[in-house]
Amino acid sequence: MNDLIYKVLLAVITALIGVIVNQAIPYLKGKYAEAEAKVRQTKWSWAMDVADAAVRAVEQTAAEAIHGQGKKDLAEQFVRSALSRAGITMTDDQISTLIEAAVQTMNSEQIKIEEPADLEEEPDE
Repeated sequence: MNDLIYKVLLAVITALIGVIVNQAIPYLKGKYAEAEAKVRQTKWSWAMDVADAAVRAVEQTAAEAIHGQGKKDLAEQFVRSALSRAGITMTDDQISTLIEAAVQTMNSEQIKIEEPADLEEEPDE
């Protein structure tokens, strides 16, 4: 009798372990995918911040000496260096896109407000 109870209990435990593993694997895969996406998003966000800082630094320090493509090349060099030190790899196209987005953001923040033209006051009659 004890042998029968032992075999039934062993079968039930084996079945439960199978069900638990069957449910746990997709759950853990989903959690892993979520964590991986969050890490990718964090790295991308950090890279955007680095590009923004590089563009602003180049604009501040080399505004008079370098223009156009030279500024972009210098900013790309700064971004590549920072990403390399952090162990993040990005393609040249991705870095270029980050730089262009940072330039666009910076330019949109620098909207100039025009002074109203002086209106000639009419003399009091």
